[in-house]
Amino acid sequence: MTQIGWIDFSTRDRERVKQIIERIRPEGQLDELGVGYLRDNISDLLFPGISTIQTRAKYFFIVPYILLDYIRYPKNKNAKSTLLSYLQDEEHKIKNLLRNKYIGQKNTRIIGVTLSENKRVKRNPSEIYWTGLNTFGCINSQDLSNSQLSLKNYLSNIEKHQTTARSIVQDDENRDDTMNWEDSIFGIHVPAPAINWDDADNISINLSTTEADFLKSQFVHFKNPLLQKSLIPSFVTNDNLLKLLFTCEDFQAFVVKALELDIAESLKTNLKTAYNFALIVEIAHLLYDDILQKKFHPNEYKKAFEAEARALILQLDNKIIDRSSFDLENIFKLSNRRIQSSELFIIEFWKLIQATSNQPNIELTPLVTLLKSREYQNKGRKSRLQQTKQYNSDILPNKRISLTKFQYRFYNVRTLFQDIQKALQ
Repeated sequence: MTQIGWIDFSTRDRERVKQIIERIRPEGQLDELGVGYLRDNISDLLFPGISTIQTRAKYFFIVPYILLDYIRYPKNKNAKSTLLSYLQDEEHKIKNLLRNKYIGQKNTRIIGVTLSENKRVKRNPSEIYWTGLNTFGCINSQDLSNSQLSLKNYLSNIEKHQTTARSIVQDDENRDDTMNWEDSIFGIHVPAPAINWDDADNISINLSTTEADFLKSQFVHFKNPLLQKSLIPSFVTNDNLLKLLFTCEDFQAFVVKALELDIAESLKTNLKTAYNFALIVEIAHLLYDDILQKKFHPNEYKKAFEAEARALILQLDNKIIDRSSFDLENIFKLSNRRIQSSELFIIEFWKLIQATSNQPNIELTPLVTLLKSREYQNKGRKSRLQQTKQYNSDILPNKRISLTKFQYRFYNVRTLFQDIQKALQ
């Protein structure tokens, strides 16, 4: 990711630079209605351990390999730096090795590939993949209360135990026993890395056969309730479902086809819930973008967002899957901390579009009124509808700014399994 820095000499200069940066932000990423957390909860239900900023499956091994090198070989230890610093330095080194090896190739999805050698990424793979590493059992950082440790606390524990671990076995003939004992103590369960895996000649962003087999096995056999209740194990055990993951255009098309397959009823229920919720919220965001366009670009706006929203409302009876069993409470109860204002907004919006869809002529006024009220409730004085065009320069004519159709990390899961499939071919 390209980074921009500046020295500002006045409030006006700072505001102008802020507006320029806002204009280059990708389309459709703002959660002005405050429902993004519900999407994330559903994503965790369907695809735990996956995030939208994960790129390649190899990072599920690169991070543990770095930690194993630190634990196993004293030559890597630097008394002047912490394990966190060591990990970050090694991740930076790996970034540059991968960058140099794959330079000129497109769509490698290597983290930091566009940065120069001396530039560091804002978020290292260890941070991006930490939850996934624990979810899939590549690393088990649980404390005595069976709670996942933060990356920082986990690394601190390794540092505290290093002296004890090394004092148990000193001689080379027992090195294998030492390695196994240390790996178990620190909860690192990935296959042993190849010798010199991080040399320039050996480094790879692609999985080895061993790594791919390990991930597939973990998806099915690792005893994590969240994982076992999700869709991920089914992609290993059901070839037809995996084929849909690779061939369907988006999550919505995947759901329609997946419901025809022989999969667990609980999975079908979760898929239908996710599909229906995405449809409801897509209508809300289309209408919200329509409101913004009419306010800030009344002459240039072609009213495409209103037309899309009207079409979805008209097709609601055909689009919603199994409406009689659809219950928003199944989504709300996924939250550890429930937000009543968001829930009430979604409930009311759902009621209104159901009532509206039955009208001969769709009347959008009640929906628009609710959306305006919700945006102000969620954003307060930062509400875009309360500001002038000067402070909304990132709203471009006929461009969406709010969250686009929910995909629930579908494309990231596809990349993960494509990497596995490629390694096993």
